[in-house]
Amino acid sequence: MKSHQDYLELAAIHALGALDDQERERLEAHLAAGCEECESAMEEARRIADDLAHAIEPVAPSPAVRERLLERARQDASRSAFELPRRGLRLPLATAASLAAVLGLGLHVVSLQRVIDQERTASRELALELARAEESVQALTSLTTQTVSLTGQGPAPGARARAFIDVPNRRLLLYVYDLPAPPPGRTYQLWVIVQGTPVSVGTFGVEPNGSARFDAEPLPSFEGAVTVAVTVEPEGGVPQPTGPMVLMGS
Repeated sequence: MKSHQDYLELAAIHALGALDDQERERLEAHLAAGCEECESAMEEARRIADDLAHAIEPVAPSPAVRERLLERARQDASRSAFELPRRGLRLPLATAASLAAVLGLGLHVVSLQRVIDQERTASRELALELARAEESVQALTSLTTQTVSLTGQGPAPGARARAFIDVPNRRLLLYVYDLPAPPPGRTYQLWVIVQGTPVSVGTFGVEPNGSARFDAEPLPSFEGAVTVAVTVEPEGGVPQPTGPMVLMGS
């Protein structure tokens, strides 16, 4: 087959029972491989065929459709019409050709609907990302936001990070750079240390380039100086720091 679209077209023609043996075997092998899109297209084509078989007005078939249907007729000369597999309906050539065109249009509509749904999902995701970005800007530019620079420690001397602490809203935004990926089975855990007591505010990973953005909320209430630190801990995190420290700043 030249493309996946060819299988979708075969699905429409299959609803007319007009596939030759080779085409049917190709389509069945493709469906057996687990193509959910073509399986859905097949069901949609059958539904459209059932709904429109009696209602459609005959129209002149396109040359390609006419040739395919005529070839099918030559292969089975003993039959004067085609049968729909689910209802056993016998259709004249013009009606069958018209139905094939409608099936093709119906499949095209289904395909377009999938594209629309995907675009809507992408649009919602972009809207959420924009909302998060706006919240970040507000937190970073607030007069009450405290900034803490973190430097690399121990096994990650080249790492660096900056934490923005929005105290009134109990929120911390952490931006990390040049931090290597943690060892297998380990994760990075973020701590705020107030008066010597560390409190976990979550775990995070890093991108392949060593960067990360972590939004921690809500923070514990605190007054006065605060230290922000990152340690290497078992996946899922721990109640108190146990692993080596890789970032720290006050």
